[in-house]
Amino acid sequence: MKKLFLLTFLLLGFAFGDVSAQDRHDGHRTHEAYGQHDRHHHRSPYFVNDGKVFFEGREIKDASASSFEILKDGYAKDIWNVYYYGKTID
Repeated sequence: MKKLFLLTFLLLGFAFGDVSAQDRHDGHRTHEAYGQHDRHHHRSPYFVNDGKVFFEGREIKDASASSFEILKDGYAKDIWNVYYYGKTID
């Protein structure tokens, strides 16, 4: 019975220990899309799929998927335009 308890305790310790180590690692990441230091890692609001570019799920019309680059602080660009939070900058 003591061995079963010890084995269970060790397995739970390893399982929760890995989560804690991951949380500590993620806490030091920089939010690449906006250039902010954040405790949690977030994905960029920009997304390229099937030759189309999206911002927060809405398609950016006339954006070039093949040349699209995500920059910092909400900016992105393609061969023709620069975008700020999904809107073309004039």
